[in-house]
Amino acid sequence: MSLSQPRCIKRVLSFHDRGYNCIVYGYRRGVYDVNEFPDGIVVNVLADVKNRDYLNNFKQVRQDVSTIVKRHGRNTTYYAFGFAPSLFFALKGTRFIYECSDVWYAYPRFNKTRWMFRFVDKLLIKKSIVTVMTSGGFAMYFDAQDSDKVVLLPNRVSPKLIKTERLEIQAVESISFGFVGSIRYKNVFRFAEVIGKYFPNYSFHFFGGGDQRTMELVQMLSDKYENVRYHGKFKSPDDLPSIYRELSVVVACYDNASLNEKIAEPNKLYESMYFCRPIVVSPNTYLASRVEEIGCGYVVDANSEASVKSFINSIYPEQIRKISSIERSIQLDEIVDNPVPLFNKLKSIANR
Repeated sequence: MSLSQPRCIKRVLSFHDRGYNCIVYGYRRGVYDVNEFPDGIVVNVLADVKNRDYLNNFKQVRQDVSTIVKRHGRNTTYYAFGFAPSLFFALKGTRFIYECSDVWYAYPRFNKTRWMFRFVDKLLIKKSIVTVMTSGGFAMYFDAQDSDKVVLLPNRVSPKLIKTERLEIQAVESISFGFVGSIRYKNVFRFAEVIGKYFPNYSFHFFGGGDQRTMELVQMLSDKYENVRYHGKFKSPDDLPSIYRELSVVVACYDNASLNEKIAEPNKLYESMYFCRPIVVSPNTYLASRVEEIGCGYVVDANSEASVKSFINSIYPEQIRKISSIERSIQLDEIVDNPVPLFNKLKSIANR
């Protein structure tokens, strides 16, 4: 669905590296588009699309899936990133693998029709060869924890990072908070505003990109406060080591008003653990349950300036070092991407 999405690039590479013949079709979204597929993989740009233009994007995917199936036939196996392409590959009667990394109909505009889309989604899981889910929260939402069609592959860090040293925090002179990724959450802006306004000895750093309105807000905050800084877009995973060296604490307080944020397991969890940086997340989410289970960060209600200020007043260097030490003790096989369960599943299906 998005040619610059690091998770999609990582998944295609996992097939390519195992000798599969991969031909990629996808869309440019015009936002945070610095990540690219490496040479040697055929990439076809289908169109430029807009985020959250649901109806037009749906029509575009239907048209493109029809063209692709005519070109490659029904005996090809299609790997579909997301609900829409999976739906149309299913309707075409093809063999497809469905990767579920979000619930696109989780937002308020779908409140009245969500039950219908969820029903169709559960049918797609049954119809697929395999369904890859990037969060245990998705499996629970679809009542698919015990489904033999589902393979759970959390969005862990790229194996390309294995040669990068994991640097445990040894000393904290001035706490540096940061957001790394696609910038869009109001709670993150609230964090930056509070640090800029009340904590001149600390700093907040934005790494990534967003739409025009978002970037105007980032620019406004960085102009207003000397200790709030924007560092531009970055390539993942190439630039991650230098980014995380600059941070003491990773802020991932995604707004938890929508279903999607409540059940997702973002890759920031694994990035923060790999680079031994405590992570801050929102309560009442699957992500919060994972952070509490692992002991790798803080669960903070960032819905008000007062709560953010209270949390920052409570944090101290020794606590940060302790969490960093816990993260350093976590084994790499719990943090680094490992698609072996998917390929084992495909092998077992092929041998039937």
